[in-house]
Amino acid sequence: MAPPTLCLLKKQIWLMLAQETNNSGASESHISLGRGFYNLSTGIIQQFNLPQAYDKKCYSSRGWLLTIGQDWNVILLHPFTCLQIELPPLKTFKDWEWDSFTPNLDNVYKTFIQRFALSCSPSCTSDYTAMVIHGEMGKLAYCKAGDKAWTTIETPLSNATSPFDFYGYGASACYFDITYFKGKFYGVNCHGRIMSCDTEGDNPTEPQVVATLPSSMMLFEKIYLVESEGSLLAITREGVHVRPIYEGSEICCYGTYGFRVFEVNFESNTCEEMKNLGNNTVFVGDNSSFSVKASEVMGYKPNSIYFTDDCLESYLGMDEEENLEMTMMDMGIYRMEDGRIEPHFKGTSISYITPPLWIEGEVDHILSRL
Repeated sequence: MAPPTLCLLKKQIWLMLAQETNNSGASESHISLGRGFYNLSTGIIQQFNLPQAYDKKCYSSRGWLLTIGQDWNVILLHPFTCLQIELPPLKTFKDWEWDSFTPNLDNVYKTFIQRFALSCSPSCTSDYTAMVIHGEMGKLAYCKAGDKAWTTIETPLSNATSPFDFYGYGASACYFDITYFKGKFYGVNCHGRIMSCDTEGDNPTEPQVVATLPSSMMLFEKIYLVESEGSLLAITREGVHVRPIYEGSEICCYGTYGFRVFEVNFESNTCEEMKNLGNNTVFVGDNSSFSVKASEVMGYKPNSIYFTDDCLESYLGMDEEENLEMTMMDMGIYRMEDGRIEPHFKGTSISYITPPLWIEGEVDHILSRL
């Protein structure tokens, strides 16, 4: 079904909760296909019927879900109107046959795509582009509306020594996050370089270096790119790697304990640290990171980062049953002014496939389903 061309600007932010698990032995026909959407400003969970997302890996960007199924099909899904747009399947990626990131093909739908961003909402226009980070080496690829296959962006290999290559990727340019900013896609890679990709330009598969992260960021564990009030920010997250609960302990844990924020300076090609987000609130997780003015969205704290648990790499090798209580619950609100972390959702919502993630929802679309 073709997407509508009407663009609705009234926004509300929702936390899409994990699907219910089938621990009771009930048949699939009796399992709830609904999904809870938590409104932080009201504290209310609204249930929506969403069978199109059941048992699928999900990411979000600009109010739409990217769903990847066990059949390897990739679909854009609007969670409040249930409109669906087919994108090229996983097997159309250039590196599909050579990928070894997930040796078990039954689970490849969970991990092959790691990040997702849209250039604009398909609710506004049919002229949109989707970009993802994918595969073992974290490459970029994109598709435009109507494309039959994904186009890989081959970042030129560099033989230069990089202080950021502590993951051991060598000359390859593994990407950690992507976003769309002022007409171009931007990605940050393992060499600490922020790259621009002009998918509408003459050389859409040739990214350009626009800035380099400062050496003080070289030990970041996770990094996000986000637009905030006309600026491009790079935000690092600390505490997401598995670590012993104390030195010498065989019991491990992980959990966010801090963030650092840097603004990209396009004139000096550098990143400058910021200590204050002002009236802005940033949302990070398995969504394409976004920022809003707290004064324009009821119930959200300014100068704060709202985060969900998107650290699959930290608990991928853990035993699902034994570690269920300590995994997938790394969520909260980080207060920039004093470094405090407080909860935003006090219930339990866990999933190895799709943990809770942020959704930018159009109010009119949501009301139509109530």
